[in-house]
Amino acid sequence: MDFYINIEQRTIDGVTVYPNNYVHSHIRTWLQDTFYEQAFTLDEKNQIVYTNYSQDTPSSVVPDTNLTSGDKVFLLTIEDVLNADLGFFDNASRSFSTTNYANAQGSNLYNMWLRTTGSYEVTGFTLNFDGTYDEDLTSVNNTAVGVLPAIWVNLAPNQGDTVELGMYPQSEVTNTVIKDALTGLAGPLPTEADAKAWTDYGFY
Repeated sequence: MDFYINIEQRTIDGVTVYPNNYVHSHIRTWLQDTFYEQAFTLDEKNQIVYTNYSQDTPSSVVPDTNLTSGDKVFLLTIEDVLNADLGFFDNASRSFSTTNYANAQGSNLYNMWLRTTGSYEVTGFTLNFDGTYDEDLTSVNNTAVGVLPAIWVNLAPNQGDTVELGMYPQSEVTNTVIKDALTGLAGPLPTEADAKAWTDYGFY
């Protein structure tokens, strides 16, 4: 997917806007208007936190949970993918593989857009599949680059969800967002008696 549809600069409200400007980018509009609307259920949307990340925000620090407007889906910055506090310790922790859906949409298997601008007005940073990154090798109108959406999620349970305490691993969690987060952290943990991961049952 392209970062912006062409490499021409524009004038918006009397200000020159370059093609690699994230605030006015095609990819930001797509994340908010198309991806967000199609990828999440209503309950999931209610638990995704607004952010005020913009072109000048260097890092996706934990957002103010009291925000009532802004972006709910965003691209990571180069500062983010080099930040050990976010789980990115080395190239291996930054590496990725594309999904079948992304491949079907024409994405390559090599890199994903970051929202950090390159040194030139028509280029942007990309994160490569092996965890390395490039600064000025990719033009913003390149449609083969993949998209790596990022969100912040409020894991506080909604009223009506249950987290029944018991002996580990017998605490049942019914909130799907919390289950997904816990499963992602725990990973599949099968036992000798049952090869099916206990996380599949919703007990943690």
